[in-house]
Amino acid sequence: MEIRHGPRVEVRDSWFCEAVWDGAHAAGDFDRTDLVFGSGGRRREDGWVFVSAGSTVDRLHALAFEDGVRVSNTLPGLMEVADATFDPADGRYYAALGSIVRGIDDYVRFLPTSRGPLQLAYFHNLRWDGERLTGSPKPDPRRDFSSFERYRDFLLEATGRIVANLRDRDRDRPFGMIGSVSSGYDSPTVAVLARAAGLEQVFTVDRARSGEDDRGAAIAERLGLAVTVIGRDDWREEAFAEAPFLAADAKGEDVALGSAGALLDGRVLFTGFHGGRVWSRSAEDLRPCLARKDRSGLSLSEVRLWKGFVHAPLAYLGARQIADIHALGTSPALARWDVPGDYSKPVCRRIVEEAGVPREWFGMRKKAASTLFREGVERFTDEGERDFERWLREHRRAWWSRGRVPPDRVRAAADRLAPLHGAAVTALRGLARGRLHERAGALADLVADLRRGTRFSFPWAVERARRRYRDGGGPA
Repeated sequence: MEIRHGPRVEVRDSWFCEAVWDGAHAAGDFDRTDLVFGSGGRRREDGWVFVSAGSTVDRLHALAFEDGVRVSNTLPGLMEVADATFDPADGRYYAALGSIVRGIDDYVRFLPTSRGPLQLAYFHNLRWDGERLTGSPKPDPRRDFSSFERYRDFLLEATGRIVANLRDRDRDRPFGMIGSVSSGYDSPTVAVLARAAGLEQVFTVDRARSGEDDRGAAIAERLGLAVTVIGRDDWREEAFAEAPFLAADAKGEDVALGSAGALLDGRVLFTGFHGGRVWSRSAEDLRPCLARKDRSGLSLSEVRLWKGFVHAPLAYLGARQIADIHALGTSPALARWDVPGDYSKPVCRRIVEEAGVPREWFGMRKKAASTLFREGVERFTDEGERDFERWLREHRRAWWSRGRVPPDRVRAAADRLAPLHGAAVTALRGLARGRLHERAGALADLVADLRRGTRFSFPWAVERARRRYRDGGGPA
């Protein structure tokens, strides 16, 4: 076993990790729990267990060779070490990486590369017995969520054990903590849970994608938390800031969180990702196997390694028992916290209101701060735009060899049609309803994608992110 790692990785005789979990750090039993965030490897009698996070916003990657396997928490880093490349003209990576929204039993497990299939491992672990790499399910204990109090206490106790682990004196470098707070449901709920375990600081993004104020500063202050407001577009001040986000999931929608910068260094970041599914009261969200509404949070999986933080979305704690959690949201015991309308999460509302936050301060209307590159809503940094255009020109042969027109040529034609297309879509959206309205929106997104070639931005971003490992920077 050869381990290449950054300075924040804890290394012992029989294990290594950049992880936090619900047990004593010295024992290194992060492979024997489902309540773990980050990643690591543990030697057991029957081989090595490579541990993926107990969420679907992080994953492991593996490439098999004649002399063994390479397993890594960083996709660009593994591609650099293995001297592997992605096909620049393959536009299917976006859909493949987004397939995790279907859950851990139905996602695309392999991506084609020049060195063979790259395996993706979400949630569950990988086991190496010296000859073969196989999947290894995480433990699946059944917990008592028969009442709101039992579920809330489980969340509080599990969070408390994770915080004890991240602060453990056995660590060479203990972690600090930070949270994020918006005006929605999920992040305030997580802030309350983490505050009970010692969280003192959070940050909040100043506005949603629509331009509306989305700050959770008042909520944080009511909870007694120090709060820092960051600008949604502050990330643009860093050249190529979008690259590690796009290299993680081909979408990069969480790039605004990169604006938190130094606040994240050496911290465990508590977030509410996946709360939209777990804490919803809608029967439509009652799906097994950690299925999600979207891939939000996943694009943090590479940049977190660069900035040296562990991502802990607490909604994943016990989330495989989603049926039991949903039953609480629709139970008479939580009727007081079930507000009218489609945007209601009684479990969250009770936790946050009982912590002293007024009802009208949060969860009134759903907003979103995500950045949408593919839909043409927002653009890369100036440096990123120029470099991406150069990259498309340099790889024209990949399209010509398939008898296809390169994206930079398609872009020129799409630009000429843009005014007519825009007027047509506006008219359709004004007149159409239902499915036709949705198709008009999809057509708008498609033309925006053609104009910018963003469906091919994943191979470009991986190539750009690889330079960090090539130059010896590596993860934090």
